[in-house]
Amino acid sequence: TWTALYDFPGTSREHAVSFSNDTIGYVGGGEYLSSDLHDFWQYDRASDNWIEMPDFTGGYRSYMCGFAIGSKIYSGTGHNNTTGFDYADFWSCDAAPVSRWVRQDSLPSTPRELATGFVIGNEAYIGTGYKGYVTTNLMLDDFWKWNETTNTWTQLASFSGGKRDNAISCSIGNKGYLGFGRDENGIWKNDWWEYDPANNSWTQKNDFSGGPQLVPLAFSIGSKGYMYEGGYDDEFWEYDPVADSWTAKSPFPMGIRPGMCSFVIGTKAYLYGGRDQAGYYSELWEWDQNSDTWTR
Repeated sequence: TWTALYDFPGTSREHAVSFSNDTIGYVGGGEYLSSDLHDFWQYDRASDNWIEMPDFTGGYRSYMCGFAIGSKIYSGTGHNNTTGFDYADFWSCDAAPVSRWVRQDSLPSTPRELATGFVIGNEAYIGTGYKGYVTTNLMLDDFWKWNETTNTWTQLASFSGGKRDNAISCSIGNKGYLGFGRDENGIWKNDWWEYDPANNSWTQKNDFSGGPQLVPLAFSIGSKGYMYEGGYDDEFWEYDPVADSWTAKSPFPMGIRPGMCSFVIGTKAYLYGGRDQAGYYSELWEWDQNSDTWTR
């Protein structure tokens, strides 16, 4: 079952960046009617309340990456629809109390949009994506690690599944998982790969049996990963890394809604935004891992 919560009070949007720490979810940037946004918000589940944060100092953009480590949140990369620019910069903001955004070291590689990433311990991992500006159209497969303590980036083994954008990823335990997305030939994928930071290596896992997916989203809770198909249908799947298999869960009750974002607090996931032929949405949905129910 899915459950209603306090809907997002800002502008409806798609392609926002989202992530969480132990207790708070964060949503920022994104796109509405082809115009980028730069506002940032935090969601407190305990009070079921949204609080507006300082606007993202990096400016208006969509298709960003972001993550939370310790007492700080980070966001960067992405695309500006007005200028056509892609970015490699990264910014941080204290999570509690909320402070202004501070420039960090940029990703020392190609500016990009539609990248993906995950966090393992106190380190963030980001890679793949797309750089498109005027005559430059470049798919990427490079992969990088961010160390918060030293404020430095380290290049890792490139993603073994090949160059792509729109990939999804999550971390389960001390491993990262990445797959799906669109390759250099415009083909949507259904492969799934495991990254082991201990030996900096990629291992291909079983393909998703449901076939390629159009702009899905992913997150993890505990020892399982999850994928909402989003662009093709309402199906919602659980990945078990031990069995290397996918199991269908309760479908998303509003059907197809590409461009949504997600974050996790405890054993519950929260999905927000997106759009369909009827328009853009501000609804916040909660999924409970223990009961496999959705709340709105």
